[in-house]
Amino acid sequence: MKYKGETFKAFCILLVLYIPCFTDCRQTKEVHDIIFTTKSLDTANFISPEDYPLYIIARDGNKYTNVEPFVRLPDYKNYKVIITTFSGGDIEPFDIHIVRSGVISRNSLNVTKYWSDLGDRGDYRKKYFEIYCDYTIRIDTEEREDGHTKRFTRFYRISDEGEFYKVDEEH
Repeated sequence: MKYKGETFKAFCILLVLYIPCFTDCRQTKEVHDIIFTTKSLDTANFISPEDYPLYIIARDGNKYTNVEPFVRLPDYKNYKVIITTFSGGDIEPFDIHIVRSGVISRNSLNVTKYWSDLGDRGDYRKKYFEIYCDYTIRIDTEEREDGHTKRFTRFYRISDEGEFYKVDEEH
């Protein structure tokens, strides 16, 4: 099949737009490979649980309706991925969850942006996260405790069973 003029240019543009997501995003770390970050939470459209009901299975085995707002991310394979927030208190905690058959998994990644300990002596923890197009999740953490600051980065992926696992490779 021959492409002429504008049709060929449009085809090339589409091809270039889709190629980056087939790379290993941990290696390239290109801006166009990132689908969501900590900064995205500031402008994200949180969904009301009344508009999109999901369920939680508690440790006691009972099924409860989710009552917290959440951000829905693009699906990964056959799984829905959401970020929940729990309102109230001084800290606004955020967690990334996998949803299977309408049930929010308890296996989650905490990506709370900032919190400090009770009786604040200058101790704190900050997190910054990025989710890449191949669903590699990078979490940068900075912790200050007793005057010592520690920084580290961890990478996570989603298994075929819909659970988070830590990528062994250190970065």
